[in-house]
Amino acid sequence: MQEFYTPQEIAQIIRIDINTIYEYIRMGKLPAAKFGNRYRISREDFEMFVKERRTAGEGRGDLVGQEEHLKGE
Repeated sequence: MQEFYTPQEIAQIIRIDINTIYEYIRMGKLPAAKFGNRYRISREDFEMFVKERRTAGEGRGDLVGQEEHLKGE
């Protein structure tokens, strides 16, 4: 079964403002499914979103999966 994140979870994982996430969704930069009035982002779409924004000098650390780390903060 496919795993989904909320926009709030994505914002916490990559540590940016939730409004920026909604802007990325509205602009089509971050694919999301809308169920009623709530958005959900698939793990695969989030991983692709991150990969597309990597620069050549950045490490290969996996941002997805860090949500467990963030819950402990």
